Amino acid sequence: MAYKVTENFLKKFGLNTLEDLPELPRYKVDENKQIVIDDLLEESSKDKEEQKKDEIEEEININKEES
Repeated sequence: MAYKVTENFLKKFGLNTLEDLPELPRYKVDENKQIVIDDLLEESSKDKEEQKKDEIEEEININKEES
């Protein structure tokens, strides 16, 4: 099956050429055959890392106060 982008489609979204379309996100298929977008995984892991850092800093501050 082939798809075509029409001039009207491009105009509707304020684009002039196909090169103006955004890049597709990187993705992979997990063990459940579900599509997983790498950018979302990266954001999620960054959020978890930041949360761990915050927890460690909080524990350090508590330990300083107790000393």
